[in-house]
Amino acid sequence: MNAREIRINKYWKFAPKDLNRFLKLWMNGSNGRLGQLDIDVDKGSVIDKDILFKGIKYSMGLEEEEMYSI
Repeated sequence: MNAREIRINKYWKFAPKDLNRFLKLWMNGSNGRLGQLDIDVDKGSVIDKDILFKGIKYSMGLEEEEMYSI
């Protein structure tokens, strides 16, 4: 993928483990042009953050929006 920005909407069905792998690859230099990744999920959906961020240092942003920075 050679995009500067990727938006994954709530209709895409990615497993947290797959997104974790993508994030780690991105952080290690894959997808070098990518500067922003937005993931939109249904309100009330539960994502296992332990799996999504396993091995990744992150900080939590505004709680009502559940934004994370890596």
